Amino acid sequence: MLARAGHDLVLGSRSATGQAESVAEQARAEGVRAVAVRADVTSESDVDGLFAAAAELGQVTPAGQQRRVDRPHR
Repeated sequence: MLARAGHDLVLGSRSATGQAESVAEQARAEGVRAVAVRADVTSESDVDGLFAAAAELGQVTPAGQQRRVDRPHR
């Protein structure tokens, strides 16, 4: 985990904001700063918001991972 290596984190999530906040809490428990941001990466303003949140934490070092959680249709 990046937090264990001492990296502050901005976690962007379009729909799984509860999961992103849970990961942010785990990262903070490792002693780093972490924030979860609701963002749709197809929206320029949402992406700007992600970078703004990151800028508040300091120098931006990009690292990305895309994860999709599929839910059964009801």
